[in-house]
Order: sequence, then C-alpha cells, then structure tokens
Amino acid sequence: MPGDMDSRGMLAVFVQPDSSLDEDEFHEWYNNEHGPMRLQVPCISTGARYRETDGVTTAWLAFYDLTSISILSDSSYRALRDNRSEKEVRVLSGIPTRERKAGELISTKGGFSEDASVLVWVEMSLKDMADEEELHRWYEEEHIKLLSKVPGWRRSRRYRLVDMDTHVPINKFLAVHDYTLENGLDDSPEIQNARSTPWRTKIFSLLSSHTRRKTLERCYRFGAAPRDLLHLASAEKVIDTYIPHDGYRLHYRLEGSVDDSSPVLIFCNGLNCDLHMWDAAIAPLKQRFPCFRFLRYDTRGYRFEGCDKPLTLDVVTLDIKALLEALLIQKAHALIGVSMGGITTVAFASRYPDRLEKFIACDFAVCSDKANEAAWDQRIQFAKDHGMEALGKQSVERWFTPKSRGSPEWKKAISMVAAASAKGMESSAKILYNYDETENLKGIRLPGLFVVGAKDGKCSEVMKGFVAANATNAVFREVEGAGHLPMIENVGGFVDCVEEFLRA
Repeated sequence: MPGDMDSRGMLAVFVQPDSSLDEDEFHEWYNNEHGPMRLQVPCISTGARYRETDGVTTAWLAFYDLTSISILSDSSYRALRDNRSEKEVRVLSGIPTRERKAGELISTKGGFSEDASVLVWVEMSLKDMADEEELHRWYEEEHIKLLSKVPGWRRSRRYRLVDMDTHVPINKFLAVHDYTLENGLDDSPEIQNARSTPWRTKIFSLLSSHTRRKTLERCYRFGAAPRDLLHLASAEKVIDTYIPHDGYRLHYRLEGSVDDSSPVLIFCNGLNCDLHMWDAAIAPLKQRFPCFRFLRYDTRGYRFEGCDKPLTLDVVTLDIKALLEALLIQKAHALIGVSMGGITTVAFASRYPDRLEKFIACDFAVCSDKANEAAWDQRIQFAKDHGMEALGKQSVERWFTPKSRGSPEWKKAISMVAAASAKGMESSAKILYNYDETENLKGIRLPGLFVVGAKDGKCSEVMKGFVAANATNAVFREVEGAGHLPMIENVGGFVDCVEEFLRA
C-alpha cells in the first residue's frame, strides 16, 4: 500500500554532465564506484543506467529497485552521501543537473528480462486526487493489458512518488515499461490500440499538464562489484579491489577484454597461495584468448579475516557463486583450480553446473584420507612454532621439482606462503580433513579437463585412476617436468593443455 515505508519501491536519478567532465571518467565513476556501492546496501536489489538523447544533449538515468523504500532513511544509505570519495566529489562538480525521484511500488506486471533494454518513463499528476482510484483501475483493467500485447513488451511497473526529504507520498505517479530494442512502440497496431481507447482519453483529461514521457535505452547494469574495464583511464585494463561478502572482504582481480559480455575464466588458488600464483599463466592466456576476461580471487582463509566460521567445500563454493553474482556473470566459460582449488572446482561444478561451461581441475585428490589430515596437523603446528616463512620454505620442497630450487618462481612461492595467515591456514585446512567428492564427480556432465604435474609424486597416478573410474566427458593431461604447481613450473606446457581444451 502507498504510504507504507516498508513497501517495495524505486530510486531514480537523472543527471546531465557538462562538457568539462571527461566522459570516460564519468562512466568509470558511475559504473565502478557509485552504482556498485549502492548495490552493496541492504534493500537495494538491482540497478541500471539508461541513456536519453534528444539529438542535441544527452541525459542519463540511474534506476534502482528497492525491496524497502525505508532504506532511503537508513544510515547505511545516508553514509554513502555523507562520506563521498575524492573522485565522487570531483565528478559531481561536473554534473550541475541532478534530479532525484523515489516512489512506492503500486503494482507490477511481467518480469525482468535481460533483453529488455528500452525503458519508457511516464510521469503524471492528477488535477484532483479524488480521481486516483479511476487512474489505478484504468491502468490495471485496460492499459497494461493492451500494452502487454505490443511487440517487445516485457514488464510494466507503477509507483506513487514520494517527497525526497520526508518520503511522504505526493500527487505524482510513475509508470515504467520495459521493452526489447526491437519493439512495436512507434507504429504497431497494438500500440495504436492502447493509445486510442475512450477510457484513455478520459484519463488524460483528468491529468495535469505536467505529464512527462521519456524513452531511454539501457547502457549498463550495476552489480555489487566493479567490473567496467572499458572506461578505465590506465593503459592496463585491470580492476583489483575488494567487496564485502559474508563478513569479510573478498579480494578479486579482473582483467582482459573490455567487452562486458566476453567469456570469463575464473581461477581458484591452492591453500596458502594468493591470486598472483596465476601471474605467469595469465600473461600467455591473455595473448591466446584476447576476447576473454580473466577473474582471480583470494580464497577465504588466505587472510584470517572472515574465517570465524567453520570452512567447508559448501562455504567456499558459495564464495565463487557470490563473486559471479556480484559481477553479474551468469555463466563463466571455465573455472580453473589447483590443489585445494582443484577440489573446490570439482565441488563447484557439481553444485552449480548451470554457472559453468567447462572446468579444469589440477593436482588434487577427490577425497581425503587420514594421512592427509595428519600431515596438515603437522604443518599447522610447524607454522605456529616457526612461522609462515619457514613453512613456505618447507612447502616449496614438495611443490617444485629439484631443478627449480632457488629460481625466481621458487622464491615467489615462499613469499606467497609467508604472507598467508597461520590462523587462516588452520581454518582452511579443515576443508581438506574430511571430504569425499567421488559421487559428485560421477554426476558432473560438464566437459572437464584434469591436469597434473608429471613429477607431482603419486598425484599423477592417483588422479589418472579416479578420473578414469569416476569422470564422464573428461580429458586427462600430464604436464611434463612439473610438480604440484604446473602453471608455475612449466607455464608453456600448462597453457598448451588449457588452450587445447578451451578450443575443443
């Protein structure tokens, strides 16, 4: 009901930057800072930007769906406006024209559709509020039913606008209609019929002269995480940042193609490794797949932050799902993981197969055993007694072959482990104590590549066995001359395997 501050609603902001504001800076700020920060606020569920042009000037609309309009009075939302970044202050100084509107949802027909990129905005006021009921009846009983027959129609939403200071309903109503780009808005028989009924003529006689109609085209959808590489000022198109998730800050790095619709490869790290473990492999992959985006993230536990809950494969696979959702990635082209990241990859492919086209799992065991649990107990105690750098020096002896001893890659791996959290390692290692993904592996129907370093102890033989026995639609490859981390020790061999699989 209009007037209920717990009701669903919307927030809309029209802006028109002046010519002094750099266009790329304007879009990068909106897409990577302003919009995502609002999507991180509770009760702001979706957001999108639209472009309107009259042939001379261009105006922009940001439209947000609210699960509760009361969020506009909440401190979590007000803090965004009260604590602006230096960039936001600078950009806003170049936007002299700003118009904010909010409204309570009256009704909605149809549903969200990705292909609905055209928005028709119809704002109106009544001469006499005594006619409000008839306005609602006309919309619900006739007009929206007729609009739904117009080619390209997807959804209609209606709102009662509110005062932006008090949030009290006012005598202004808004209808927002979503259409596909190819539609019948111009001259279809259906739109002509919707605009020529006697009831419509009567309703328009009841409206004030302030009725406003705009047609806009969607140019961007916000997620809770920045992802716009196109408008970055730097020559190297990279976003390296954090987003809040489940009580901790999830660190991720996105790079590659600036096309927001390009396929995505996600990389999942081994225990005590950060996202830079993939540096050497990413460089040639970017050259071989220039149309791809590459997404890396630090798995929960590398830093102790956010490890106050028991970690399981269910928890860490949900982290991947949350990151995809925040970046509005409906389906990744492939998830690539090694060691603990390898079993996480298998677990994700089994739990969320609709989120992937393919998967690549490297140097891992499909189930735990008591010996592995004892080994991790010893490593945890060793780190407590001697520190993470000492554990790093111990770890690389297992991860690399003797020929790599003392190499830059060897030293980088030690530094990676040294920077990890001992408490985080203890929390993450519990994932590896008691798990068995054998049955889940059997159920995966996605194409899978299983990669192992040929010198990774017994791992090669074990992986070959459980892949042959349990995996369907799978390919097994060994990387010669590499130990536990083939993407570091034999970059060329590893990337060749990945390329062959991705192009298959």
